[in-house]
Amino acid sequence: MRIAAMVGLGALCLACSGSSSSSSSSSGGSGSAGTTSTTSTTTGGSSGSGGSSGTSGSVTAAQACTDYANAFCTKYSTCVGTTYFDAVIGSVADCNTRVNLLCTNSLAATGSGITPSLAETCVAAYSATTCEQALDHDPPAACQFPPGTVQNGAACAFASQCASLNCVVPDGGGCGNCAPAGAIGDSCSSDDGCPYGSTCLAGTCSSFAGDGGACGAGVAACPFRYSCSGSAGAQQCLPWLTSAGTGCGDGGFNQDCDFTAGLFCDPVHHVCNSIDFADAGDPCGFSYFPADGGDSYVACSGGSQCVGASYPTLGTCTSQIADGQPCATDGGTASCQLGASCVNGTCAVPNASTCP
Repeated sequence: MRIAAMVGLGALCLACSGSSSSSSSSSGGSGSAGTTSTTSTTTGGSSGSGGSSGTSGSVTAAQACTDYANAFCTKYSTCVGTTYFDAVIGSVADCNTRVNLLCTNSLAATGSGITPSLAETCVAAYSATTCEQALDHDPPAACQFPPGTVQNGAACAFASQCASLNCVVPDGGGCGNCAPAGAIGDSCSSDDGCPYGSTCLAGTCSSFAGDGGACGAGVAACPFRYSCSGSAGAQQCLPWLTSAGTGCGDGGFNQDCDFTAGLFCDPVHHVCNSIDFADAGDPCGFSYFPADGGDSYVACSGGSQCVGASYPTLGTCTSQIADGQPCATDGGTASCQLGASCVNGTCAVPNASTCP
């Protein structure tokens, strides 16, 4: 699912870093046990020749980023529900702290002329957007910032620096390079490389299908709260399933369960079941009990992550790794905190001043 896109963080996140060259958006939700997809996306831009870390008009960068972080995190929490929000990020206060940091670095980035006043104008418009707009790369006009001044091929940390509004960062994060943006049907690595109102699906810029519309790689993506369901070659966008006990996966035309409602698709019985949540240090993952036919899926809460789970082996809920601490990208440890990447074995937030 493209929440990713928000956790990386989101179609309207001027604070976010450039897009990973290995990222791609999915065509719908994921209510299946044990699956997670992540995508880093950014919009933004600049018409100036340098970053804006001071004031613009009567709005300071500090105030603009505080307001932006609050609007962004509140919108995200509302769209995905407090249960899922707590599981993925933690509290709204945690989210505010991280997005504020990213916003501050973004405004100060070389070539990004997103001024505090422009960011503040985006805040007001963003608060009024629908969840579909927020999660489907369809920002309001006030958040479609003018391009930056950094040309294709030059180093970047944020998409807002680039004249193309597309900063492609290699696996592992750190610095990337500005790259051309594409049109529908062109190759891409994330939503940043595609027109507004479209998404990067399986490496190709794709439009969104409506309710019941044809979908899949090379066809179209599904919007927020829809999954691409059905057999290959005959798939269509169908709403997420919202009731426990409803057939899903192979038992329900491959429809996904609504994880924002705390549901997952039981891979044994192919019905939507409730997700249980555990704290850091507790066991997590999928359990099946053949004796009574029961099963459960335990996810982690408070922003912790399930590490080491591989059915039938349970994992352990593990806290995210703080900035500046050692990390790994082999899946054997938790990931870095919101907005940070594991760069050369250490968790680091994007910072254009470190890019050549």
